[in-house]
Amino acid sequence: MFEYSLTRKGGFGPSFFCPYFSDMMTVEITGTPDLNSIITVAQLKEHLRVDHTDEDTLIEAYRDAAIAWIEDYCNTRLGDVSAVGYMDYFYNVRFPIGPVNSIASVTYTDTANQTATLPTAKYWFDIKTKATRMTFDNVPDLYDDTFNAVQII
Repeated sequence: MFEYSLTRKGGFGPSFFCPYFSDMMTVEITGTPDLNSIITVAQLKEHLRVDHTDEDTLIEAYRDAAIAWIEDYCNTRLGDVSAVGYMDYFYNVRFPIGPVNSIASVTYTDTANQTATLPTAKYWFDIKTKATRMTFDNVPDLYDDTFNAVQII
């Protein structure tokens, strides 16, 4: 699965025009980040100068809400999670959330309606940019009229 660093729900990123990269994909987050890896309740309590446990649940709820708001507002994800990207066909694409740390594989539904894995020599990706770019070369035909025929894992 490709992994994000800095993810909760998927969505579309900021609008931009790039004639070479024609569309965005749909992303399904398949894991949840450990919010304690971002900031712990103990760190927040130290900052707030709280030395009792009466408010721990409330502080944790505020932390979770703040992280969710930042993720949605900035269209970036905090913490490491796994996700799957879906496209209806092969096209040059930018990932709608990120940053992306790695891409494990690309699978697709072939003309026989079977799942196959695309060889790594047929796709390239650039994870150094904030909106990771991915291109394909000499790709096989897909099964007709299939939504989400291409999966980036």
